[in-house]
Amino acid sequence: MMYEEQLRDPIISLLSEAGFKVYDQLPLFNGKIDFVGINDQNQCIVIEAKISKWKDAFKQALNYGYGADYVYIAMPNKIAHYVSDNYYDMFNQYRVGIISIKDGGAEILISSFKPEHSQVIKSKIIDNTNLRISNSEKRIKDFKMRFNI
Repeated sequence: MMYEEQLRDPIISLLSEAGFKVYDQLPLFNGKIDFVGINDQNQCIVIEAKISKWKDAFKQALNYGYGADYVYIAMPNKIAHYVSDNYYDMFNQYRVGIISIKDGGAEILISSFKPEHSQVIKSKIIDNTNLRISNSEKRIKDFKMRFNI
């Protein structure tokens, strides 16, 4: 049995190796996006990860995906292959890709392709990543000042 935490490292590695800076649990509206990747060209990838409830992940990916250039759901290998084999047309129609997680690695089974998306929502996602960076830099600066580092 796989736990949701086991999906984290393979997803982060996949995005990092593709040149994306990775953010997890990024707030957007009333929820949180599991993983967001932003590269130097401001391309945005959104990934929703689920152990078993792939339909929930699909709905979330569709909602958050309006602001992303590429949208994926990531699942354990067995479920990912089942969904890919049985629902390929639906995922392709909605431009949602599937990532399979197995043995600590990630494999793309269905590629996402760039949808027509809302620039407003994409800007909100990117603003949230910039806010996270800014807050981190401020905490580091405060820490250094406090301890005279």
